Amino acid sequence: MEHSIALKSDGTIWTWGDNTRGQLGDGTTVRQLTPKQVASNYKSIAAGGRYSEGIKTDNTLWIWGQWVWQYPGSTSPQQIGANFYYVTSSGYGTSFGVKLDGTTWAWGDNFYGELGDGSASYRQTPVQLNFALFTPDITAPTTPISITATASGATSVNLTWTAATDTVGVTAYKVYRDGVLVTTLGNVTSHSDTGLTAGTAYSYTVSACDAAGNCSAQSTSASATTTPATATLSGITVSCPTTITSGQTGTCTANASYSSGPNKAVTPIWSTVLGAAATIDATGTITASTVTVDTAVVINASYVEGGVTKTASATVTITAAAAPVPAPGATACTGTAKNTAAISIDGGIFKQVGESL
Repeated sequence: MEHSIALKSDGTIWTWGDNTRGQLGDGTTVRQLTPKQVASNYKSIAAGGRYSEGIKTDNTLWIWGQWVWQYPGSTSPQQIGANFYYVTSSGYGTSFGVKLDGTTWAWGDNFYGELGDGSASYRQTPVQLNFALFTPDITAPTTPISITATASGATSVNLTWTAATDTVGVTAYKVYRDGVLVTTLGNVTSHSDTGLTAGTAYSYTVSACDAAGNCSAQSTSASATTTPATATLSGITVSCPTTITSGQTGTCTANASYSSGPNKAVTPIWSTVLGAAATIDATGTITASTVTVDTAVVINASYVEGGVTKTASATVTITAAAAPVPAPGATACTGTAKNTAAISIDGGIFKQVGESL
């Protein structure tokens, strides 16, 4: 035999080596120097000198390559039987299998009567023999019970269950997440499911399997929700009035943003660069001082959360108060000032009708 075949725990078949008779089952006769997946959903395999074969999880028997000299064979798996439990090869051109009912079958080359069916004719498909090699184990283990699921952080869930029992012995447990098989374990009663999404609910079931490939029904489900992701402060923004009239007040507000989750309003530590022109208290209220010309004031905000400090600023212009509005009916004062060394007249002064300057 110059080719190799392997069955993974997930039911996939991998082959490599000589392929002149199609014994790798990849649809070609090209030699493979590294393992190549050629099939899935298998529970047992065997290999002859120029062929390979296996039993699927639905108990159907499949074969590929050249399993009799008189037959050209096939470069891809062909079904040749059903209801099989066990298969083995003599290592060259003769194979035997046992069905679920315990009957023994043989196929392949038969030059010297090696199949044991009373003839010397090759058998392309299985022929029943008149004896049973053994009674197969067709009893599945009991269903696992007491399954628990506990979130162990934002991305993992820990599972435990009570061991199942079997007439021969449990050899594996299959873990399903939300109805999908995620892993096949050995004979253990716990598992940590990792790589999950934060703040997400997951449901788990478990089934037990024995060496014969019999598996129990899935257990009752257990659910857990991973913890939410930790939100990290990523920045703050400040909103202030663009202008405030001299002698008036205004209010600034601040909002924080996070690496995950929504933004929120916060109360930072407020300060101003030009404190003489305006002050700001802990609530964000700005009080503008009296100024005669426009003055720009920088409002600073500093916020600390979870050991992270973020700052932001905004500019507020303190504007001078508007000129007084004349009373209804008032007219601007006019005339020539007398004794200008003692008095002065502001052109913005108004008098009521009938009044004298």
